[in-house]
Amino acid sequence: MVGMLRLRKDVAGNAGVLFVAAELSRRGLTALPTIRNTEGVDLIASEPNGGRSVALQVKTNQSRKTKWLLSKKNETLVSSTLFYVFVNLGLPGECPRFFVVPSETVAHTIKTSHQAWLNTPRRDGNPHPDGSLRAFFDQQEKHLDNWAVLGLKMIV
Repeated sequence: MVGMLRLRKDVAGNAGVLFVAAELSRRGLTALPTIRNTEGVDLIASEPNGGRSVALQVKTNQSRKTKWLLSKKNETLVSSTLFYVFVNLGLPGECPRFFVVPSETVAHTIKTSHQAWLNTPRRDGNPHPDGSLRAFFDQQEKHLDNWAVLGLKMIV
C-alpha cells in the first residue's frame, strides 16, 4: 500500500477471516470462525437449518496482487470439503476481493509450480534452494468470486 503503513500480519489475517465470514453471511450462509489453533481451518460455512457444510482456510494479502504464500504442508491438505479463500484486502475503504479455490486445485498448483521453480536455475546458473514456502497465483483471476465452487445453496 503506497504511502500507508501495513497492518501486522495477524491483524490482516483476522480482517481477511472476518471479511470472508461477512461475505458468506451476506450470501445467506452460516459462517463460524474456528478457534485460533484449529489446524488448516479458519471458518466453517454451512447452509441454514443443518444443510451441507464446508471448511475454509483463509489466506490474506494486503495488496491487489494475486499471489499468496503457503507452506509445503498445503501440498497435502486435500479434501472434497476443504476450500481456500484467498483475500486481497486492498486499501482501506476499498472492498476486498475473494478468490475461492478447492483444496485439490491449490495442492496440485503449488506442488507443480514449486517443482517447476526448483527445476529452473537461478540467474547465476545455480539451482534454487528448496524450502518450506510455496506460492499460489491466480494471475488470470479464474477463481475471483468463485463462491459456487463451494457447492452450497446461497441466496446471492
